[in-house]
Amino acid sequence: MQVTSLARYPVKSFQGINADELDVVTGGIPGDRRWGLISEDGAHVLSAKRYRILFEGETDGVEMWWPGSARWALPTTPEGDPDLDAAVSDWVGVRCGVQAADPAVTVSYEMTFDPPDDDATYYEIGAPAGAFVDLAPLHLIVRETVSWCASRYPELNWDLRRFRPNVVVDAGGDHAPFSEDHWVGRELEVGTAVLRVMQPVVRCAMPLRAQPARAGHPALERQPGLYQAIEELHANHLGLYVEVVQPGRISVGDTATLR
Repeated sequence: MQVTSLARYPVKSFQGINADELDVVTGGIPGDRRWGLISEDGAHVLSAKRYRILFEGETDGVEMWWPGSARWALPTTPEGDPDLDAAVSDWVGVRCGVQAADPAVTVSYEMTFDPPDDDATYYEIGAPAGAFVDLAPLHLIVRETVSWCASRYPELNWDLRRFRPNVVVDAGGDHAPFSEDHWVGRELEVGTAVLRVMQPVVRCAMPLRAQPARAGHPALERQPGLYQAIEELHANHLGLYVEVVQPGRISVGDTATLR
């Protein structure tokens, strides 16, 4: 197998940054989901699962901005920036502040179990301490599986940006769709890093959301039918959550070897 693309997402639910190489440590990718928009009561981190406007946010890992805004420095202290907090609250329409993840603090995020229905009940789900990931340090997708899904539902848009993976691998033309589920519990040597597959990813509302055009890529329209397609194809599972066994560096073009 071969790594074909890499990305990190410094601010939770903002657009990501493609990379030619990424360092990985025990907790994941440094700077990945390091910042988030935290509710005024400090209880949960905002996500595009509910606040889809967040997909319009951009960041380069040093600054953040959104349509019509100035560029704001990402805060490096727990106190944050009150002016930034006021500006981002006005944009989102909810009182919140931009904070870096704190290993000593656990927050939750909100999600619905009926992703196509934006008016469905939202539930609080606890996030791991120290980063604003949903569950695992890294998210990996096998390109052939997504391509097979697209062949079954060609009327839908299966752009990989919808799924927000950190690592995309090509497994070869003989890869059976979703056979990567059998990698759970096994290790992947990728570059100088070793990763362990934790579990398949249960998809939420994120892939269904509209996203703006950026960096030469067209806009993505809202696509609620994607949920039913993934549910019918594979019980709403697509992609893998992985953890880091041995820190190292992963580069586009690296071989990924299952052991």
